[in-house]
Amino acid sequence: MNSFDGKDFIYVAKSLSKINKESYIRSAAGRYYYSIFWIARKYIESECGIYLNKNNVHSEIIEFFKDDFFKKTGISESLNRLRIIRNHADYGSYHFNKDLIESINKNYNHILNEIKKLIK
Repeated sequence: MNSFDGKDFIYVAKSLSKINKESYIRSAAGRYYYSIFWIARKYIESECGIYLNKNNVHSEIIEFFKDDFFKKTGISESLNRLRIIRNHADYGSYHFNKDLIESINKNYNHILNEIKKLIK
């Protein structure tokens, strides 16, 4: 298991998203994704005892939450949505703005709340 705890990326994401410039918003999108990615990864490894392949870890996490047990949580769909947005932030050409950050934050909080419910 990796000892790095990337959940603190959320503080970077929120700080970047306060600046209404596209480069900051694109960077915030990436930090939102990586914060929740690390939270989801930690849940899988710590709570479920499953250690993930380093080569396909992003896809593996999304696939893990497609399991019938987790399907009703919507974690897989929300996480995949954030991953796609993160990829577009790094490589895509469409416009990033404050409205998109609100949507990203909503998906982030949905995943976070669902994982917290699973831990209880």
